[in-house]
Amino acid sequence: MMATSPSHRFSREAIQPWLWVLAILLFGFGDTLTSVMVFRAGGAEGNVLLAHVLQLVGSSLWAFLALKLAASAGIIVASRIDSRTELIASVATIGVGTYLVLQNLAVLSVAL
Repeated sequence: MMATSPSHRFSREAIQPWLWVLAILLFGFGDTLTSVMVFRAGGAEGNVLLAHVLQLVGSSLWAFLALKLAASAGIIVASRIDSRTELIASVATIGVGTYLVLQNLAVLSVAL
């Protein structure tokens, strides 16, 4: 068995898949789950652009989920076009996902 050098363990190629896992957990799953919880507690979409799009296509849970899936897929596909942007896109998605989850939890803490 060949030992992995410390520099290889922390290379971008080794870390990148884990960044996407974290991004999908926070932005894809965490924000979606906490958003649905806000909607069920009587809250509304706080993102002005997304709220406007939901008004156009219909404010159903399925429309929200479809838009969330499209946004998540779009981020991943766009970042894969140029490998230089993949690290930035995944880290930015982690940041945005974290912010959105915390914002939703704050709304829920006031609503409950």
